[in-house]
Amino acid sequence: MIVFRPEDNKTPPGAYRTATAKTEEFLARHPDAPLHQPKLYAAYFAELYSLVGRDSADADPVFAASRLFDFPKAANECRLIGNETRSVLVKWKDGEALIAKLRRGNYLSPREWRRVQRFSVNLYIGEFVQAQASGDIVEAIDDLWFWNSTYDADLGACP
Repeated sequence: MIVFRPEDNKTPPGAYRTATAKTEEFLARHPDAPLHQPKLYAAYFAELYSLVGRDSADADPVFAASRLFDFPKAANECRLIGNETRSVLVKWKDGEALIAKLRRGNYLSPREWRRVQRFSVNLYIGEFVQAQASGDIVEAIDDLWFWNSTYDADLGACP
């Protein structure tokens, strides 16, 4: 089981926030509980449903979208991660050739522009500004930035 804790505990309101808080509280009360036991799940859901009711998930837009497997809508409703990010192309695999082509002043084909997305990372605005100041990102062409520091396949962009 993984309990996801967003930075500053900024969970979406409604049933999601209630369920997250209940899960943390329940696990704190039962730190050594055998999580594979069905009776533990029954106890957890009995406590959760006493707080939110069995139909509350239907009223919660995140739960409702998730149940329909509409994960883009669920993510949009969640808004755990804001859209205050900037995309940065990394010098990793084909990304390096794409950066070189752009820096030579060559245009990219539509297919190559789609590949740019595969070799890009998103930085929060604060990270982006800090990376600009330190020289970790460089503008390849007008408003298209590339990561000019270490990129690790496991860790990502490393200043």
